[in-house]
Amino acid sequence: MSRLKEENITDRWSTLIIGAQGSGQRIFNEVKKGIEELEPPNLHIVEQNVTMGGAINKRKRVYLTVKHKRIKGFYMYIGAMDYGKQLFVSWYLVQEPTGLMKFIKLITSHWAAALLFSPVVLLSRAMEKVRKEISPINLDIFDSEELVAYVTTGHHAVLDSVEKIMGESNQDFTKVETKSRGFLNIS
Repeated sequence: MSRLKEENITDRWSTLIIGAQGSGQRIFNEVKKGIEELEPPNLHIVEQNVTMGGAINKRKRVYLTVKHKRIKGFYMYIGAMDYGKQLFVSWYLVQEPTGLMKFIKLITSHWAAALLFSPVVLLSRAMEKVRKEISPINLDIFDSEELVAYVTTGHHAVLDSVEKIMGESNQDFTKVETKSRGFLNIS
């Protein structure tokens, strides 16, 4: 089970579709189909329960989780839940610290630890390169482009599914704000 924490959200998008209650699974199916048809490399989509995290809060909701197999630490959560006679559709891009990021944060808290463990950090970064995995601290411009392409692919799949459902009930999709809110500002 994954955790969706507010402090880890780096980008987001949402809308309400009037009269579309009960269409959440259809949104998920359309999004999966839309992404799979484009055949983007290294993406994995899974439907799973997601919590807000913490020991006290046990609430959970079902989200589509889109993960990139190479770029570690970034996850896109796509949600669709009934809200009265409406359907609330949303997605969140979450940056979760990888083990390497947590380790670096820990050792950089003191200069002696940083000096002592710097070879371990360098070895960990080298291992990421050998495994062809990228953590957020190692993103270069090409990896950043890959991240933007991955999230934009998911964003457009969500928009296409929303447009399809709105069109079936003669609602005007052009009035929906399509730009995300966050550091990517995808449109």
